[in-house]
Amino acid sequence: MLSTQRCKACGGDVEINASLGIGKCQYCGSKQPLSADDINAMNNAQKAQRMQNIPDSVSAKKHRRKILLPVIIITIIIYSVVFASTGNDTADVLNISAHMTTALDSKYNAVDTVNTYDKNADKLIYVAVVNGIEKNTNVKVMWLCEETVLNITNIQITPEKNSLYAYITPADKQWTAGAYYVELYIDYDTDPIDIVNFQVK
Repeated sequence: MLSTQRCKACGGDVEINASLGIGKCQYCGSKQPLSADDINAMNNAQKAQRMQNIPDSVSAKKHRRKILLPVIIITIIIYSVVFASTGNDTADVLNISAHMTTALDSKYNAVDTVNTYDKNADKLIYVAVVNGIEKNTNVKVMWLCEETVLNITNIQITPEKNSLYAYITPADKQWTAGAYYVELYIDYDTDPIDIVNFQVK
């Protein structure tokens, strides 16, 4: 690059040698320090060179959009799958109130709440109210004594008729003493959404 200043020795044009950081006359070869203008000119030329190596800002924005859009779509799909699977967990949206009773009144409401039955009880009665269902729903009531399944009852409930009852009678003349429990399942869920424990003595 040539400077606007002249050589102090012969008046010729001075060539700036950026690698040496000095000016050198093309004619007489004398070396002289760079002026402030020469340094500024050299810095500006280097900046211009760096700017040529930077991609066009509009093109860069378009490239970023091409990359960003698939990332956003994939993120939305992942969140949709996660929330959809979470939304299927019926136990989170339903409110169940269930207990055992010794009898039902004329409207099939429990007359009491018990945790213990006598071995000679004529039946074991389970009652429940399921709040939060939005459509006709199948439920399964499973009766167990210790680890043995005694009975399974299938019932359909609706948003308007969301209460249910189920009962079993002893296979022999009296119940086996021990720990009993009733599990309530919604539709085809493999895990119960409610468990009621009671004793027979």
